[in-house]
Amino acid sequence: MSRREFRRALLLQVGDLLPRTGFTKLLGSPAPFAALYYKIWKGLAMVLCVEISWHYDDRFTASFGLSRTFTWSFPPKCSPPTGVYERLGHFLTTAERRRILSAGFWGDGIKDAWWIGCKSETLQAFLEAVRLCEPRFLNQPALRDGILACEAISHHAAMVDAIVQRVERNEVNLTITRNTIPSAWQHAAEEVVREKRPEYLKQQYVAGLALDAWRVAKYFGETGTSEIPPTKVDVIRPEE
Repeated sequence: MSRREFRRALLLQVGDLLPRTGFTKLLGSPAPFAALYYKIWKGLAMVLCVEISWHYDDRFTASFGLSRTFTWSFPPKCSPPTGVYERLGHFLTTAERRRILSAGFWGDGIKDAWWIGCKSETLQAFLEAVRLCEPRFLNQPALRDGILACEAISHHAAMVDAIVQRVERNEVNLTITRNTIPSAWQHAAEEVVREKRPEYLKQQYVAGLALDAWRVAKYFGETGTSEIPPTKVDVIRPEE
């Protein structure tokens, strides 16, 4: 099976299985991951990132991420709190590894976890790992408080809020075509970055910010579950 065929088969099966755990596919480009799924948890966005190995065409894993928005792509020199992004393997016990992973991931000190192939039993083992690890990820001490107190996350969320407000004033819809969001989001993101953080006016950062804002408007707006109050956007000057 080629890498492309494996990817297609994997994502088809994962797309069928993960909704059984309450995750919904997150629209928009998943890059650099193969696919993204989400839940809203206590007003925060929890994302499950499905990843295919760069070194092996038939291996995949997944990670949990939690933040006020759907990304951890903060500007340079900004780091999120410990624990907001962790792979499933970080939370598996030795006994669980022996049951749901191949022998190469049983050794002492091994924290990573990759599943090989996409047979039914492999996908069921992966699904079990998701179910086991989700509460352990969310129950990390002070995880939510750390996210809400993080200055880097607050500034990023403020930028996203500003983009959403700017686009909504123009009544732009939330349709998406082949993972491409309406260009108005890109334009609004560029305007906000130019005004508030001109030192980060780079295409990749602006595009990521625009997609994050689109997702926040679509998914938080639809669920109405966000408990996070709006954040004032201040002009942030480059570090001396």
